[in-house]
Amino acid sequence: MNDVGNTIFQGLKTIKSNELGLVEFSTSITFSIAIGIICLILYKLYFGQSFDRNESLPRSFMLIAPSVTAIFWAIQYSLPLSLGLLGALSFVRFRTPVKSGEDIAFILMVIALSLLSSIYRFIAAIMFLILIAIFTIFKIIILDKGRLILRNRKYLTLFITTNSKDVEMADSEIRAQILKGLTSMNQNQIILKDVMKKETDYNLRYSLYFKNYDDSILSRIINICDKITIISRTEVFNENF
Repeated sequence: MNDVGNTIFQGLKTIKSNELGLVEFSTSITFSIAIGIICLILYKLYFGQSFDRNESLPRSFMLIAPSVTAIFWAIQYSLPLSLGLLGALSFVRFRTPVKSGEDIAFILMVIALSLLSSIYRFIAAIMFLILIAIFTIFKIIILDKGRLILRNRKYLTLFITTNSKDVEMADSEIRAQILKGLTSMNQNQIILKDVMKKETDYNLRYSLYFKNYDDSILSRIINICDKITIISRTEVFNENF
């Protein structure tokens, strides 16, 4: 075993970094991880406390950036590999579509920066990040009038199936009962995200936002919805983990 270990060690010592590009690869990956962290910060600054902010998306940037960099680094010198990868990625599907145009823009930004990192265009990537940072500051100062709140915001996703034919009436009753049962909430903290028709029923998806959240709210929401006669099914998910 010692002979085998020594053989492997001696073989590794003879490998030149420029043959496998180990130094370049490590540099690109490190830079792309830093890009992911910066994009996470920019995302949170850009959206602030907006209801459109996706809490899980910015956390994925630190994984997306080095992953995309590694993919482009691997295929940049191999045309057959790039064509094979194109066919393999054609099978990738997202079960939950990204509905916010700004979220898509941030994903494309991370991909673009990762691509620049994979071809060692670090200065171009830094200049791009500076431009995005300037635009983010412009949005905060001009469009948001300087409102920048970085408090952690808790929210739940509420799925409701109703047999009511009048969706507007059902929405009004659901909101009224939730506000009655959770007196600390106001109308602006209940956002109707989707309405989907399924045979004779309607599926409604809400996002409920809380300033002060505790786990008992889950059971309280279920109890409130159980008392509403037009609701046939209720599901509630904690999105803060």
